[in-house]
Amino acid sequence: MMIELQNVSVSFPVFHGDQDASLRSFLSRQIGNLSKVKTQNKQIVVEGLKNINLTIATGDRLGLVGRNGSGKSTLLKTIAGIYPISSGSISRSAPIRGFFNIGAGLDFSVSGYRNIRNLAYFYTQNREEIEDKVPSIIEFSELAEFIYMPVSTYSSGMIARLMVSVAVAFDAENILFDEVIGAGDERFLNKLNLRIGELIRDTKCFVLATHSVGLMKQYCNRAIWIDKGEIKLEGTVDEVIKAYQA
Repeated sequence: MMIELQNVSVSFPVFHGDQDASLRSFLSRQIGNLSKVKTQNKQIVVEGLKNINLTIATGDRLGLVGRNGSGKSTLLKTIAGIYPISSGSISRSAPIRGFFNIGAGLDFSVSGYRNIRNLAYFYTQNREEIEDKVPSIIEFSELAEFIYMPVSTYSSGMIARLMVSVAVAFDAENILFDEVIGAGDERFLNKLNLRIGELIRDTKCFVLATHSVGLMKQYCNRAIWIDKGEIKLEGTVDEVIKAYQA
C-alpha cells in the first residue's frame, strides 16, 4: 500500500468582512455547486472534499474524472500535502511529486540556464543530482544557444519547453498529474509523451486528473468519478467513463 485516505474532508474558510447572502451567491457561481458552500459557526466555508475513502496501491494508475470545480485538483493537492485536511487521515509510504504549476519560480530576468537550476530545486534538493541533470535538460529542451539568453526574450513555446524539460527530468516513486503536460510542436510533443510514459512506467503509483478520455485510457488502469467533492463511482476506466458520459 502506498497512499490511503480515510474519511478525508477538506474545507476552506472564506475570510470576508461582510459574510452575507451575496457572498454565498458569488461563491456558488464560481464553484459551480451551492452544496459546497455552507456556514459553519458563522464562518462561510467551501467544502472541497467530503468523506473521501481511497486506497492507491503499488502498480495503480488512477484516473480522476469530473466537471470543473468537482474536486479533482483539490484531491490531488490534498494527497500531495499541499492542502491540510479538516478531518480524517492520510498515510503516505513514500514521497510524492505533484505536477500542478510547473512554471512556479520562473524568473524572466535571468537566463534559461539559470532557471533550470532554480526550477530543478522544486523537484530535488540534491545539488549534485541537479548538476548531473543540467546537460540532459538543455538537450531535451532543444533551446540550443537560447538557453543562455534571458527568458524574457523567449516565445511562449520556448518557455513551455524549458519548464517541461525540467519537470520531466527527475524520477519519482509517486506522481500526481493535473492534466498531462503539453508543449511545443508535434515532434517535441511526441518526445515529451515518450518521456512521460517512461515516468509513469517506472513510478510505483500514478494519479491523473484529466478531461481527456484518450489520455485516461492510455495511462490508467482504474478510475474514480468525483462530483461535488465526493467519490460518486470507482471502478475500471471503461466503467467510470461510461457512467460519467451517460
